[in-house]
Amino acid sequence: MLSLAIMILMACLAAWTCRPALIDIWNRASGGDIESGYILFVPFVALYLFWLRKDRIRSIGFAPSLLGPLIVAAGLALSWFGYARDYLVFWHLGALLSIMGSIITMTGLEATRQFGCVFVVLLFLVPVPKIVAAPLTSMMQQVSTLITFQVL
Repeated sequence: MLSLAIMILMACLAAWTCRPALIDIWNRASGGDIESGYILFVPFVALYLFWLRKDRIRSIGFAPSLLGPLIVAAGLALSWFGYARDYLVFWHLGALLSIMGSIITMTGLEATRQFGCVFVVLLFLVPVPKIVAAPLTSMMQQVSTLITFQVL
């Protein structure tokens, strides 16, 4: 029980440390950027996937890993680099990595293996940059137009 409390405390401290990036993600999702509205659904999908795998929690246990602090440090460095160079993707991704790293610190890699899909889905909290989204949407529009033309 003490390990669970420490893990929650570490995740909260990581979130508190990276709160400007997390607030920026929230602001973009909740109306600042209309194309990032999908972010509001990501926590619900992650919770659903976690709920589907809730029986696996008992098999995990707490096995502290030194890889976790390395992930936290890499996340904080990535977040700092992104903020300093104005690369929002790195800023947001670094914040999420530091929170995930704090959880991996207490649970080890077994939690990542058992709940890997939850961690992957949480990466979709990072808003897609316009430089990536614009060519993708253009290509998808062309494909959908071609399919519609062929069908009709």
